[in-house]
Amino acid sequence: MRLGWIKGKIDSFMRVSVFRLFFLAFVIVMPACDRSDQQIKVYRLVKAPVESTTGEPAAPANSTTATPQIRWELPERWENGSLSTMRYASFAATEENGEKVDISVVTFPGDGGSDLDNVNRWRQQIGLAAVDAGELNSIIAPFQSDQTNFSTADMIGPNSRTLAAWVRREGRSWFFKVTGPKDAVEKEKPKFVKFLQSVRFEKNAA
Repeated sequence: MRLGWIKGKIDSFMRVSVFRLFFLAFVIVMPACDRSDQQIKVYRLVKAPVESTTGEPAAPANSTTATPQIRWELPERWENGSLSTMRYASFAATEENGEKVDISVVTFPGDGGSDLDNVNRWRQQIGLAAVDAGELNSIIAPFQSDQTNFSTADMIGPNSRTLAAWVRREGRSWFFKVTGPKDAVEKEKPKFVKFLQSVRFEKNAA
């Protein structure tokens, strides 16, 4: 009789112990699973590709495989400026009074937009109102270098001035611009004209 009572106690103790061990294992394993799942989510976020939001087309690489060879003679006191995805070349000039002038060379495949759209964008950048197609002929003037026929525009705003020249050739458009304070741009204008005269495109360039 007593032996049966002892056996019953042992069986009861074993059942309680097994249940406790199972519950303890469950408590230990579940947080580890949560942590593993969290680590995977973080890894996936880090590895996700980032989409561009600028919406701006990148300028072509400065190489013979992407654009024709182009050469020029850099005027005195024009220094290399900061390049961006939109610029083929960039220069800067600083006047004696500290005023700075920005010079840029930009190229695109195709026509690079209409003359009216481009001129109006440049005008608005220096605080001028847009013009219509009937006024465009009075703004654009031709400029002939030894090799190239440029179109040019001289736009003077309330505080700033922009000199622009452009040419379309061999399936590309090239834009040359000088922008800065009005007096500073006036001082750089002869250098800009000389710069345009020095521009040379390599013949039969790809």
